[in-house]
Amino acid sequence: IAGFSTADGRELWSVKANCPVLSPGVLRDGIYYTGLGKGAFAAIEMSSGKVLWQSSCGNGAFQAQPDVRADLIVTGCWDGSVYALNRRNGKVLWKWDTPKKRERSAPGNSRPFIAGDRVIVSSFDGGGVVDAANGKTLFYFKGRESLGFSPEHKTGFTRTGKGLLAFD
Repeated sequence: IAGFSTADGRELWSVKANCPVLSPGVLRDGIYYTGLGKGAFAAIEMSSGKVLWQSSCGNGAFQAQPDVRADLIVTGCWDGSVYALNRRNGKVLWKWDTPKKRERSAPGNSRPFIAGDRVIVSSFDGGGVVDAANGKTLFYFKGRESLGFSPEHKTGFTRTGKGLLAFD
């Protein structure tokens, strides 16, 4: 991952990853949160390229964009799990497995949706609504790996075999 000058295009900083970076990451308050390859997730200060923290979590790559709210980061991994991290220090707060828990299952390719005190996760194996505080499953649903949300981030949507499922 590299930072470049918008004035002249020269490289200002770079951070090495352990394999190709697939995630578009997310930028909040000058900090870029992204997967750094297989099993590594990090917070990078955009002005300097300094890695503020790096967390070892999962056994796969992070492809989908994570979601960030307050002190919580939630990201899917190609190991078949979803991870919640503390935004300030990268500590893994909880791990949630898809209903069938298959490696290379779609949480790695599906952006989670933080909705207040709940996290909505959709995967090829199905989806779930999870308690944001502890990662406990509140209920499962028959969704697919695509998950999106409205521009104001108040409503989440997932594709099902029979149409669209919306969450407020």
